[in-house]
Amino acid sequence: TLQLILERGADMHLVDNYGNTPFHTAARAGSPQCVEVLASHEEENLRQVLSGKVVVSTTGKELMGRPEAIPPVEGVASELFRKMIGEKMKRSEAQRFLKDWCFEAAQRMYGFVKESERRMIGPPTKDIMNHALERFDPDPDAGYWVGKKGDMRWIKIVEEPKHLIQILMYCFKHCFVDAANGLKRTALHEACIENRCGSHAETIKVIVD
Repeated sequence: TLQLILERGADMHLVDNYGNTPFHTAARAGSPQCVEVLASHEEENLRQVLSGKVVVSTTGKELMGRPEAIPPVEGVASELFRKMIGEKMKRSEAQRFLKDWCFEAAQRMYGFVKESERRMIGPPTKDIMNHALERFDPDPDAGYWVGKKGDMRWIKIVEEPKHLIQILMYCFKHCFVDAANGLKRTALHEACIENRCGSHAETIKVIVD
C-alpha cells in the first residue's frame, strides 16, 4: 500500500507539527517494511532531484553547458569531476580527483538544486561525508605517493566519475536517514526509544544497514 501511494506521487518529505517525516513515523511504529520502502524510494528521489528531473537551478544547468537539457545524475557528476580537476590541479600535475574534495563536490551538487526543493535531500555535512567514505568508498585503496624519499605521503583519490556519484549518493541518502525532527531525534533515535524487548530490533537493523 505504501509503495502504491508513493508511486502515485505522495510527498514523503512532509512533516507534522513536531517535525516528523514519514520515515520517523515508520521507525517509531516499528515497521521495517515501511522503513525499507521509504529508504528505497528516497534513493530514486535523490537521482531525480540531483539530475534535474525535478528542478535544477540555472547554475547546475550552466555547468552542463546545455541549459535546455535535463542531465542525468551521472552526467552532472562526471562534469563536476572534470571541472574540479581542471580548477584545482595544475596542468603540470597528474590530473586526478582527490578524495579530500568529495565534501566540496557534495556541496556543489546540493547548490545546483533549487532552494524550494532542497528539503527533499537535506544538506551534506563533513561528518556524513566522512562516514560515507569510511563505509561505502568504492575504491578505498586508490591513490598515489608524493614527496621525496623519507618524506612521502599517500594521497587518496577517486579513480572514476562513476565512483564519485556512488559516494555522493551514499552521502545524500545518509542525510535523509540522519534527518532530525523537532526534538532533535533521528529515525534511529525514535526506533531505539520505542524498542521494548526487541520489538523494534528489525526496524533498527534496517535503518543501520
